[in-house]
Amino acid sequence: KTFIEFKDLDPRIDGMISTFLDLLNEKFGTIDIAWKKGFKKHVSETIDELQMETICQSLHYPYNATRLFQSLLPFKGGVMLSIWDIDPSHTRQRQRPPSRETGPHGMKGRLSVSSL
Repeated sequence: KTFIEFKDLDPRIDGMISTFLDLLNEKFGTIDIAWKKGFKKHVSETIDELQMETICQSLHYPYNATRLFQSLLPFKGGVMLSIWDIDPSHTRQRQRPPSRETGPHGMKGRLSVSSL
């Protein structure tokens, strides 16, 4: 293996993030829909810890929402998350031209923690 996955660094946090992404996927299908309908945000807007706690409660997320929020922050001391912090592959997929596999937004398949 020539790369490091999040689960190699911290399997517990990897499980928390994977569970969150799975619950978002089950309820909304894509990160775009989750961001718009679940978080009620435009893709250019951010969320705070309270908004993360609210969505986690609505998803019946079984872990600590504050710990999840802190784990997703891109830098120490941050207080807001963007759609790209939750699913970094979203940026790469949006930059790709659409294909039959990815559809009009360049999005393909499920949300995944391996993309973090």
